[in-house]
Amino acid sequence: MNGHSAHTPARIAFRVLGPLEVDGPDGHPLDVGGGKPATMLTLLLLHRNAWVSTDQLIDAVWAGRDVPASAQRNLKTYAWQLRRALPDGRIESRPGAYRVCVLRGELDAEIAADLSDEARRRLGTGTAPAEAAELVERALGLWRGCPYDGLTSDASSAVDRLTELHRSLREDLADAQLALGRSAEAISLLRALTDEEPLRELSWTKLMVALRQTGRRHDALAAYQRARTALVRELGIEPGAELTLLHQEILNEEAPALVRPPVAAGATVASGSAASAIAGVRSDLPGRIAGFVGRSVELAAIAAGRVRDGVGLVTIDGMPGVGKTAIALEAAHTLDCPDGQFYLRLGELATIDTLGKLIRAVRGCEASLPTAVDERASMWRSLGARIVLVLDDAADVAQVRQLLPNTPGSMVLVIGQRRLTGLDRTGSVSLDVLPAADAARLLEPARLVGTEADQVLRWCAGHPAALRNLADRMRDQPPWTVSRLAARLDDQTGRWQQLAELYARFDAAYHALSGPVRRIYRLLALTPYFDVRRAARLAGTTQEEVEPMVDELLDRHLVSEPAPGRFALHPVVRDHAHTALLATESPDELAAATHRLREADRRDAGERGAGGRGELELVSPRDPRVA
Repeated sequence: MNGHSAHTPARIAFRVLGPLEVDGPDGHPLDVGGGKPATMLTLLLLHRNAWVSTDQLIDAVWAGRDVPASAQRNLKTYAWQLRRALPDGRIESRPGAYRVCVLRGELDAEIAADLSDEARRRLGTGTAPAEAAELVERALGLWRGCPYDGLTSDASSAVDRLTELHRSLREDLADAQLALGRSAEAISLLRALTDEEPLRELSWTKLMVALRQTGRRHDALAAYQRARTALVRELGIEPGAELTLLHQEILNEEAPALVRPPVAAGATVASGSAASAIAGVRSDLPGRIAGFVGRSVELAAIAAGRVRDGVGLVTIDGMPGVGKTAIALEAAHTLDCPDGQFYLRLGELATIDTLGKLIRAVRGCEASLPTAVDERASMWRSLGARIVLVLDDAADVAQVRQLLPNTPGSMVLVIGQRRLTGLDRTGSVSLDVLPAADAARLLEPARLVGTEADQVLRWCAGHPAALRNLADRMRDQPPWTVSRLAARLDDQTGRWQQLAELYARFDAAYHALSGPVRRIYRLLALTPYFDVRRAARLAGTTQEEVEPMVDELLDRHLVSEPAPGRFALHPVVRDHAHTALLATESPDELAAATHRLREADRRDAGERGAGGRGELELVSPRDPRVA
């Protein structure tokens, strides 16, 4: 893998607010090539300083076209061309991934966000409108066209964020122009904004304020009517509370002039009722899980997924009961957003119903909602609320996409058993079981020591839900009862009785699998350590057929890969798979699967001259060696 340079790299200017352009340290353009090399660099810049897999790069470079068999080799050629063009080894690689190293202040999209923050800070003081206007104009001057030009779905969320930043900058410029007495320029700019986006209530509010300040009361009232007409016609809703209040104050001649100050540094103004219907910070989050332990690295990864100039989106996945919801709630309770914290369990909920729940929650009142999903999603995004949103039990990307807010500063945590790809994530966490020290801490409330504690820790193998379940059952029990319960863990039937609620969670994951994958899952209970060849022998099929099935089990965290090409079942998973195996497969099939493995092992042993069993031996699920 290529490493960072030991010295401080010479500064480069990367421009993605339009067609890709790169300037060298001397200010002269660098020839990074066009076409596919440029697309590759653009995607790397979208995920600057982070590893991007070759699969993502191939999807972007050959978007909508047939991917050649030589795609991997072609990527290496494009990376070589980019390394030649960029100084200081900015393009790094490792097996299966590339990244570009970008310093702070080298990317125009980041520069624009920084200028916006500084301009808002100066507008907030009310003493430097000229300086604020200059900063905003510098930021707007960075735009040369569509951001991340040349990318398709990969950049959709980033493009939305930057488009929102561009709109906000123009609104801030109007604020600065008003403060400088350039009312005609401000009004002209705000009229253009309302023409472009007639459903954006914040622009209408600013236009009405500007018209009112300049004595054009009748024009301000006419602007309200245009805004109301657009909202009713397109979304079937009345204007939000802020716009309605302003309209009432203008109608009332005795009302004081409503001149809303510009946004203070670090704040985000929400449009419509999202700005005023929420007096305090509303929280619909369930309470934190009592006795939460560990996960400091994962919590830090979630916190790092929050972004200043866009919507933070972190996915959390893992096997049933591993603590996905617990860590999401632990993180969400520490994240503050002015318009509230919301939790939704998606499950089988229809997207249109989920959107209705979100809109009513944010507006704080009943609202007339559009009946089409796209219109309701547009209404949701137009509210402009800055929120923390936890979406639990997400089945797929399509279920999530329409629910994402569009306001910079919002944070979304998406929880699912399987890895969700295809979202413009700012972070991801795949939860594993707890390390031994944290697992032992979960048993502290039950005051387990000695043999009983060792048995619980051995059979739970760090699985949080199993540990909590057994700790709850054994808490405050007489010593002889605790000893009896712990001893029952050495028997699979006893474990099943003790952990029935947990195994019910695995049932849902199991039934979500296709028939052939369910079968291989069941059979793998006979050989908790395996490779693809062994799994194929077990199922009586080919490695080519089995490999995607193992991949699906990996994707759903029902199988782990502790070493390259070597797979394992967690003891809790193995117990569930074994119970399904006994309930489903006939004795003849079980005997046949066992025979296939043993015959194959004998052949392998003979070929090696070892005279014994194969490297990955057949083990009963009851064997304590595999616990």
